[in-house]
Amino acid sequence: MKKIIALAFTATLFIAVISSCSKKETTLEKDYTTSVVGNYNGSYTDTTIGTSDNNITETNQTLSVTKIDNTHIKVTPSNTLDRYTFTAELSETTVGDLLLSIPYQTSNGEAIYGLPLVYGTVTTNGAYSVTSKKLYFITTNSEDLQGFNGTKQ
Repeated sequence: MKKIIALAFTATLFIAVISSCSKKETTLEKDYTTSVVGNYNGSYTDTTIGTSDNNITETNQTLSVTKIDNTHIKVTPSNTLDRYTFTAELSETTVGDLLLSIPYQTSNGEAIYGLPLVYGTVTTNGAYSVTSKKLYFITTNSEDLQGFNGTKQ
């Protein structure tokens, strides 16, 4: 009788272990990059911090946004000598637009990061409007500010 109880207990444990192994929980991460990936035409505005006239210049430029993973993109300007290539993390607003978080990183040998930008009621480093297909962001290396405002081609 003890052997039957022990065998039944072992069998129950074996079945429980097997069934828990087969229940792999997979959470699918939403792909935020689908609408934002592509090429953009727009203008870069540069400002040198600390100068009396702020030395503001504006140039038209194209940039490319590519997917890294479902929540991260790489932004590459056509002129990478004067502009920063960077990565950004995406999150979604309640209306479906995307917010860009640009963390501290190195580009062209300089430390850069995103600056606060107000988008609706949210403060972020950049944004993409799904309806207008416009991309906005601001980066700095603590000496120069670079802001971009462009439309997807």
